[in-house]
Amino acid sequence: MRRPLVLLVVLAALASAPQVRADTEPTVTDCLAATESSLTLRKSDQLRAARSQLLVCSAASCPVDIRAECLRGIETVNAAIPTVVLSVKTADGVEQSEVKVTMDDEVVADHLRGDALSLEPGIHKFTFEVALHPRLVESIILHTGEKNRPISVVVAEAAPTVPPAAVEPAPTRPRGSAQRLGAVVVGGTGIAGLIVGGIFGGLTIGAWNDVNNLCHSHTKCSTPALNDEQNAVTYGAVSTTMFIVGGVLAAGGAALYFTAPKGNVTSVALAFGPGSGGVVAHF
Repeated sequence: MRRPLVLLVVLAALASAPQVRADTEPTVTDCLAATESSLTLRKSDQLRAARSQLLVCSAASCPVDIRAECLRGIETVNAAIPTVVLSVKTADGVEQSEVKVTMDDEVVADHLRGDALSLEPGIHKFTFEVALHPRLVESIILHTGEKNRPISVVVAEAAPTVPPAAVEPAPTRPRGSAQRLGAVVVGGTGIAGLIVGGIFGGLTIGAWNDVNNLCHSHTKCSTPALNDEQNAVTYGAVSTTMFIVGGVLAAGGAALYFTAPKGNVTSVALAFGPGSGGVVAHF
Protein backbone atom coordinates (compact mmCIF):
# COMPACT_ATOMS: atom_id res chain seq x y z
CA MET A 1 0.00 0.00 0.00
CA ARG A 2 2.90 2.37 0.62
CA ARG A 3 4.22 2.20 -2.97
CA PRO A 4 1.11 3.77 -4.63
CA LEU A 5 1.05 6.49 -1.98
CA VAL A 6 4.72 7.34 -2.51
CA LEU A 7 4.20 7.32 -6.26
CA LEU A 8 1.31 9.78 -6.00
CA VAL A 9 3.34 12.10 -3.79
CA VAL A 10 6.23 12.07 -6.24
CA LEU A 11 3.93 12.67 -9.21
CA ALA A 12 2.35 15.64 -7.49
CA ALA A 13 5.75 17.13 -6.74
CA LEU A 14 6.86 16.70 -10.33
CA ALA A 15 3.66 17.92 -12.01
CA SER A 16 5.37 21.12 -13.08
CA ALA A 17 8.60 19.43 -14.13
CA PRO A 18 9.71 20.07 -17.76
CA GLN A 19 8.96 17.49 -20.43
CA VAL A 20 11.86 15.33 -21.48
CA ARG A 21 12.85 13.82 -24.77
CA ALA A 22 12.98 10.14 -25.58
CA ASP A 23 16.40 10.32 -27.24
CA THR A 24 18.22 10.41 -23.86
CA GLU A 25 18.39 7.77 -21.13
CA PRO A 26 15.68 8.96 -18.71
CA THR A 27 16.15 8.97 -14.98
CA VAL A 28 13.47 7.93 -12.50
CA THR A 29 12.53 11.59 -12.16
CA ASP A 30 12.23 11.88 -15.94
CA CYS A 31 10.03 8.77 -16.06
CA LEU A 32 7.62 10.13 -13.45
CA ALA A 33 7.42 13.53 -15.16
CA ALA A 34 6.77 11.94 -18.58
CA THR A 35 4.00 9.78 -17.11
CA GLU A 36 2.24 12.79 -15.62
CA SER A 37 2.68 14.82 -18.81
CA SER A 38 1.26 12.02 -20.98
CA LEU A 39 -1.92 11.92 -18.91
CA THR A 40 -2.46 15.66 -19.30
CA LEU A 41 -1.83 15.54 -23.04
CA ARG A 42 -4.21 12.63 -23.59
CA LYS A 43 -7.00 14.52 -21.81
CA SER A 44 -6.56 17.43 -24.24
CA ASP A 45 -6.49 15.09 -27.31
CA GLN A 46 -2.85 15.88 -28.04
CA LEU A 47 -2.22 12.24 -28.81
CA ARG A 48 1.03 12.56 -30.73
CA ALA A 49 2.63 14.60 -27.97
CA ALA A 50 1.29 12.14 -25.40
CA ARG A 51 2.87 9.26 -27.29
CA SER A 52 6.23 11.05 -27.23
CA GLN A 53 6.05 11.23 -23.44
CA LEU A 54 4.95 7.60 -23.15
CA LEU A 55 8.01 6.58 -25.16
CA VAL A 56 10.13 8.29 -22.52
CA CYS A 57 8.58 6.55 -19.54
CA SER A 58 8.60 3.18 -21.31
CA ALA A 59 12.39 3.17 -21.52
CA ALA A 60 14.34 0.32 -19.91
CA SER A 61 15.82 2.66 -17.31
CA CYS A 62 12.36 3.48 -15.88
CA PRO A 63 10.86 1.55 -12.94
CA VAL A 64 9.12 -1.66 -13.99
CA ASP A 65 5.62 -0.55 -12.93
CA ILE A 66 5.89 2.80 -14.69
CA ARG A 67 7.37 1.21 -17.78
CA ALA A 68 4.58 -1.36 -18.01
CA GLU A 69 1.91 1.32 -17.61
CA CYS A 70 3.49 3.49 -20.33
CA LEU A 71 3.75 0.56 -22.75
CA ARG A 72 0.02 -0.04 -22.35
CA GLY A 73 -0.58 3.66 -22.89
CA ILE A 74 1.39 3.56 -26.13
CA GLU A 75 -0.87 0.81 -27.47
CA THR A 76 -3.98 2.77 -26.52
CA VAL A 77 -2.74 6.02 -28.04
CA ASN A 78 -1.55 4.33 -31.23
CA ALA A 79 -5.00 2.84 -31.69
CA ALA A 80 -6.64 6.23 -31.21
CA ILE A 81 -4.37 8.35 -33.42
CA PRO A 82 -5.91 8.75 -36.91
CA THR A 83 -3.68 8.29 -39.93
CA VAL A 84 -4.22 9.73 -43.39
CA VAL A 85 -2.69 9.24 -46.82
CA LEU A 86 -2.58 12.53 -48.72
CA SER A 87 -2.69 12.86 -52.49
CA VAL A 88 -2.42 16.15 -54.38
CA LYS A 89 -3.10 16.39 -58.11
CA THR A 90 -3.21 19.17 -60.66
CA ALA A 91 -6.26 19.84 -62.82
CA ASP A 92 -4.90 17.59 -65.57
CA GLY A 93 -4.63 14.64 -63.16
CA VAL A 94 -0.86 14.69 -62.54
CA GLU A 95 -0.05 13.68 -58.96
CA GLN A 96 2.43 15.92 -57.16
CA SER A 97 5.14 14.92 -54.70
CA GLU A 98 6.75 18.30 -53.98
CA VAL A 99 3.94 19.54 -51.78
CA LYS A 100 4.09 21.47 -48.52
CA VAL A 101 1.22 20.53 -46.21
CA THR A 102 0.33 22.64 -43.19
CA MET A 103 -2.23 21.65 -40.55
CA ASP A 104 -3.35 24.49 -38.27
CA ASP A 105 -0.12 26.43 -38.95
CA GLU A 106 2.00 23.32 -38.25
CA VAL A 107 3.99 21.89 -41.16
CA VAL A 108 3.16 18.17 -41.24
CA ALA A 109 4.88 17.35 -44.56
CA ASP A 110 7.24 19.11 -46.95
CA HIS A 111 6.78 16.43 -49.64
CA LEU A 112 4.46 13.47 -50.21
CA ARG A 113 5.63 9.89 -50.70
CA GLY A 114 2.36 8.00 -50.34
CA ASP A 115 2.95 6.93 -46.73
CA ALA A 116 0.49 7.48 -43.88
CA LEU A 117 0.73 10.51 -41.60
CA SER A 118 -0.26 10.33 -37.93
CA LEU A 119 -2.33 13.38 -37.00
CA GLU A 120 -4.56 14.59 -34.19
CA PRO A 121 -8.31 13.92 -34.27
CA GLY A 122 -10.67 16.86 -34.69
CA ILE A 123 -11.42 19.63 -37.20
CA HIS A 124 -8.29 20.99 -38.85
CA LYS A 125 -7.43 23.54 -41.52
CA PHE A 126 -5.10 22.04 -44.11
CA THR A 127 -3.10 24.17 -46.53
CA PHE A 128 -1.57 22.56 -49.62
CA GLU A 129 1.16 24.45 -51.48
CA VAL A 130 2.51 23.41 -54.90
CA ALA A 131 5.03 25.53 -56.77
CA LEU A 132 3.52 27.77 -59.49
CA HIS A 133 -0.03 26.90 -58.35
CA PRO A 134 -2.41 28.82 -56.07
CA ARG A 135 -2.43 27.46 -52.54
CA LEU A 136 -5.41 25.34 -51.56
CA VAL A 137 -7.06 25.51 -48.11
CA GLU A 138 -9.41 22.74 -46.94
CA SER A 139 -11.16 22.05 -43.61
CA ILE A 140 -11.02 18.32 -42.83
CA ILE A 141 -12.44 16.36 -39.86
CA LEU A 142 -10.22 13.53 -38.60
CA HIS A 143 -11.91 10.85 -36.51
CA THR A 144 -10.38 9.02 -33.59
CA GLY A 145 -9.16 5.56 -34.54
CA GLU A 146 -9.53 5.83 -38.33
CA LYS A 147 -6.51 4.47 -40.16
CA ASN A 148 -4.99 5.15 -43.60
CA ARG A 149 -7.84 7.43 -44.64
CA PRO A 150 -7.22 8.59 -48.23
CA ILE A 151 -7.52 12.35 -48.73
CA SER A 152 -7.16 13.56 -52.31
CA VAL A 153 -7.28 17.21 -53.38
CA VAL A 154 -6.89 19.02 -56.70
CA VAL A 155 -5.03 22.32 -56.95
CA ALA A 156 -6.12 24.96 -59.43
CA GLU A 157 -4.36 25.75 -62.68
CA ALA A 158 -1.13 27.67 -62.45
CA ALA A 159 -1.59 31.43 -62.45
CA PRO A 160 -0.76 32.96 -65.86
CA THR A 161 2.48 34.87 -66.01
CA VAL A 162 2.28 38.53 -66.97
CA PRO A 163 4.95 39.60 -69.48
CA PRO A 164 6.97 42.66 -68.57
CA ALA A 165 5.96 46.03 -69.91
CA ALA A 166 7.16 46.67 -73.43
CA VAL A 167 7.94 50.06 -74.91
CA GLU A 168 6.77 50.37 -78.48
CA PRO A 169 7.75 53.29 -80.70
CA ALA A 170 4.90 55.35 -82.09
CA PRO A 171 4.88 57.42 -85.25
CA THR A 172 6.17 60.95 -84.92
CA ARG A 173 3.73 63.79 -85.22
CA PRO A 174 4.45 67.42 -86.13
CA ARG A 175 4.97 69.85 -83.31
CA GLY A 176 2.21 72.41 -83.09
CA SER A 177 -0.20 70.14 -84.95
CA ALA A 178 -2.86 70.65 -82.28
CA GLN A 179 -2.53 74.43 -82.57
CA ARG A 180 -2.74 74.31 -86.36
CA LEU A 181 -5.78 72.05 -86.12
CA GLY A 182 -7.43 74.56 -83.79
CA ALA A 183 -6.48 77.35 -86.16
CA VAL A 184 -8.18 75.57 -89.06
CA VAL A 185 -11.33 75.11 -86.97
CA VAL A 186 -11.39 78.76 -85.84
CA GLY A 187 -10.52 80.06 -89.27
CA GLY A 188 -13.10 77.82 -90.93
CA THR A 189 -15.76 79.08 -88.53
CA GLY A 190 -14.76 82.66 -89.37
CA ILE A 191 -15.01 82.00 -93.11
CA ALA A 192 -18.41 80.40 -92.58
CA GLY A 193 -19.45 83.54 -90.68
CA LEU A 194 -18.33 85.73 -93.58
CA ILE A 195 -20.29 83.59 -96.03
CA VAL A 196 -23.41 83.81 -93.86
CA GLY A 197 -22.88 87.57 -93.60
CA GLY A 198 -22.65 87.79 -97.38
CA ILE A 199 -25.86 85.79 -97.75
CA PHE A 200 -27.74 88.06 -95.36
CA GLY A 201 -26.19 91.06 -97.10
CA GLY A 202 -27.72 89.88 -100.38
CA LEU A 203 -31.06 89.37 -98.64
CA THR A 204 -30.84 92.91 -97.29
CA ILE A 205 -30.27 94.37 -100.75
CA GLY A 206 -33.15 92.35 -102.18
CA ALA A 207 -35.50 93.45 -99.42
CA TRP A 208 -34.66 97.13 -99.97
CA ASN A 209 -35.25 96.72 -103.71
CA ASP A 210 -38.72 95.34 -102.96
CA VAL A 211 -39.43 98.27 -100.68
CA ASN A 212 -38.38 100.76 -103.37
CA ASN A 213 -40.53 99.04 -105.98
CA LEU A 214 -43.65 98.94 -103.78
CA CYS A 215 -43.31 102.34 -102.15
CA HIS A 216 -41.41 104.95 -104.16
CA SER A 217 -42.09 107.86 -101.83
CA HIS A 218 -41.64 105.81 -98.63
CA THR A 219 -44.79 107.41 -97.28
CA LYS A 220 -48.16 105.75 -96.93
CA CYS A 221 -46.64 102.45 -98.04
CA SER A 222 -48.62 99.26 -98.23
CA THR A 223 -48.36 96.50 -95.65
CA PRO A 224 -46.14 94.28 -97.87
CA ALA A 225 -43.79 97.18 -98.35
CA LEU A 226 -43.58 97.76 -94.61
CA ASN A 227 -42.88 94.06 -94.04
CA ASP A 228 -40.10 94.14 -96.61
CA GLU A 229 -38.63 97.19 -94.91
CA GLN A 230 -38.59 95.42 -91.54
CA ASN A 231 -36.97 92.35 -93.14
CA ALA A 232 -34.32 94.53 -94.75
CA VAL A 233 -33.43 96.04 -91.36
CA THR A 234 -33.22 92.59 -89.71
CA TYR A 235 -31.17 91.09 -92.53
CA GLY A 236 -28.82 94.01 -92.44
CA ALA A 237 -28.20 93.63 -88.70
CA VAL A 238 -27.48 89.90 -89.07
CA SER A 239 -25.20 90.51 -92.04
CA THR A 240 -23.21 93.16 -90.18
CA THR A 241 -22.83 90.95 -87.08
CA MET A 242 -21.73 87.92 -89.07
CA PHE A 243 -19.19 89.97 -91.03
CA ILE A 244 -17.66 91.28 -87.80
CA VAL A 245 -17.59 87.88 -86.04
CA GLY A 246 -16.44 86.04 -89.13
CA GLY A 247 -13.69 88.54 -89.77
CA VAL A 248 -12.40 88.30 -86.20
CA LEU A 249 -12.43 84.48 -86.25
CA ALA A 250 -10.79 84.28 -89.66
CA ALA A 251 -8.03 86.64 -88.55
CA GLY A 252 -7.56 84.72 -85.28
CA GLY A 253 -7.36 81.39 -87.09
CA ALA A 254 -4.73 82.76 -89.44
CA ALA A 255 -2.69 84.07 -86.51
CA LEU A 256 -2.85 80.71 -84.71
CA TYR A 257 -1.87 78.79 -87.82
CA PHE A 258 1.17 80.87 -88.72
CA THR A 259 2.45 81.08 -85.11
CA ALA A 260 2.30 77.30 -84.45
CA PRO A 261 5.77 75.75 -83.68
CA LYS A 262 7.37 73.62 -86.35
CA GLY A 263 9.32 70.35 -86.19
CA ASN A 264 8.46 66.81 -85.06
CA VAL A 265 7.76 65.27 -81.64
CA THR A 266 7.88 61.53 -80.91
CA SER A 267 5.05 59.73 -79.14
CA VAL A 268 5.99 57.04 -76.60
CA ALA A 269 3.55 54.15 -76.27
CA LEU A 270 3.61 51.84 -73.24
CA ALA A 271 2.05 48.48 -74.12
CA PHE A 272 1.33 45.68 -71.66
CA GLY A 273 0.79 42.13 -72.85
CA PRO A 274 1.47 40.39 -76.14
CA GLY A 275 0.88 42.20 -79.38
CA SER A 276 0.41 45.92 -79.72
CA GLY A 277 -2.64 46.27 -77.48
CA GLY A 278 -2.44 47.81 -74.04
CA VAL A 279 -2.27 51.10 -72.26
CA VAL A 280 -0.80 53.88 -74.38
CA ALA A 281 0.58 57.15 -73.07
CA HIS A 282 1.54 59.89 -75.56
CA PHE A 283 4.12 62.59 -74.80
